[in-house]
Amino acid sequence: MVDPAAPVVSVGIRRAEVTDLEALRSAPFAELLPPVVWAEAEWAVWIERDDCYIYILETSRLEGVIAVRVDETGPIAEHDTAELLIWYLRSDIRRRHMGRKLLIHAVTVAKRLQCDRLLLWLRRDAHDRGIQVATRAGFVPMLTRESNLGPSSVSDEGFVLSLEAYF
Repeated sequence: MVDPAAPVVSVGIRRAEVTDLEALRSAPFAELLPPVVWAEAEWAVWIERDDCYIYILETSRLEGVIAVRVDETGPIAEHDTAELLIWYLRSDIRRRHMGRKLLIHAVTVAKRLQCDRLLLWLRRDAHDRGIQVATRAGFVPMLTRESNLGPSSVSDEGFVLSLEAYF
């Protein structure tokens, strides 16, 4: 539900550019980059890649970001699956349907890439709110994976959104 007391804010969504690197490298966005097989976790690398699409939501500052690419290395790495690498909004802009606006851009990118599914990995113990948001948006839990990060292992759950009903 939209918070009726929230002030009206003018927002824009556009593809990220090199000029956005300073904002992307600052908190909280600097901490969002997950380790990936295909590239080092650095915004400059991701912006320069032809196969990674980064869109930002902005007001007078950077408010949110999504990053999408074709999933060529994952467990359902077929040409028809895109991976939503990052889907993030600052906490003070949430509950205004801005996350949905970013998700629609992610779906648009995935459809342009001729994908039928969008995959999102979330850590069950660390992303309870994210899981609620993802399932409300139509993502369905379908996969699990374990990664060994240092002395401990981490378990992620893969949520998949079918894109057949979009556009």
